Amino acid sequence: VTNVRGSLKQSSEVRTKQAELIAQLEDDLRAQSSWGGGSRAQPESQTWTLELGEAASKDLASGSGEGDMLSIVVAQRDRFRDRIMALQEAASTAATEQARDASELERVKADNTKLYEKIKFLESYTAREVAAERLSRSGERSPATLSVDEAGVPVATSASG
Repeated sequence: VTNVRGSLKQSSEVRTKQAELIAQLEDDLRAQSSWGGGSRAQPESQTWTLELGEAASKDLASGSGEGDMLSIVVAQRDRFRDRIMALQEAASTAATEQARDASELERVKADNTKLYEKIKFLESYTAREVAAERLSRSGERSPATLSVDEAGVPVATSASG
């Protein structure tokens, strides 16, 4: 239950962070559109991807508003890369902890099973000792036997000895 709560909290934190990043990008894009004179059309030869390199940066930097747009996209890409690496590290840590907890759970279950078996043995051993002690106090050497007929009806009770 605590793992689920922690996971839920982490998921809500990730969602909040993503919403902040989206809002930041939208603000940057609004600011860019007001700086660039409102012209947001881009030539077909230019593609905007998350993998823009330095060569593409130099080619696009020659345009007036396009270089600013590129810097915004590159900054956003870098923020996402950092966040992805942090999330991958957190996921790896969580998976390691989950595996450790699962093995701990199996070990504890095995211990509980062994303890339960020991308790049952001791209870049955104690019951046998109490019965034997009662017999020795009453002077009987062996327990009473019950005879039954073919139908399973008790016939007679006798003490052997």
